[in-house]
Amino acid sequence: MRLLVALAFTALAVAQTPGTPVSSAIGSLSCGVRAYTSTQVQEWCYTGISPNLTLVHNAITTMQAGGGALATVFSYQESSGVVSSVSWFIGPAMAYQVIVGQCVPAATCTQGPIVRGTLPAATTQ
Repeated sequence: MRLLVALAFTALAVAQTPGTPVSSAIGSLSCGVRAYTSTQVQEWCYTGISPNLTLVHNAITTMQAGGGALATVFSYQESSGVVSSVSWFIGPAMAYQVIVGQCVPAATCTQGPIVRGTLPAATTQ
């Protein structure tokens, strides 16, 4: 019985390595999204120029049970007043769609290209 309990805890302790990130850039934002685990997605954004980068967004979100879609939007207003935004839409099997856009004060908003694909899966070690 002790062996079964030990094996159960060992199985729970198996680590997962996050998948390779997918990157997007708009204005001064450089963002990424990746499969953090088989049920979680991590997204982040930096501003600035290397080596002087500032992390302005970092979130880990759990996917809905049954493979439901996940939609997140991050917007960042630069000192010039320009607002850059990144929208991530993650669906079943980690299929993704990324939309970037930018709004200039007293002008129009523009949308960048829509990028679609599948996030590389997190791997079990």
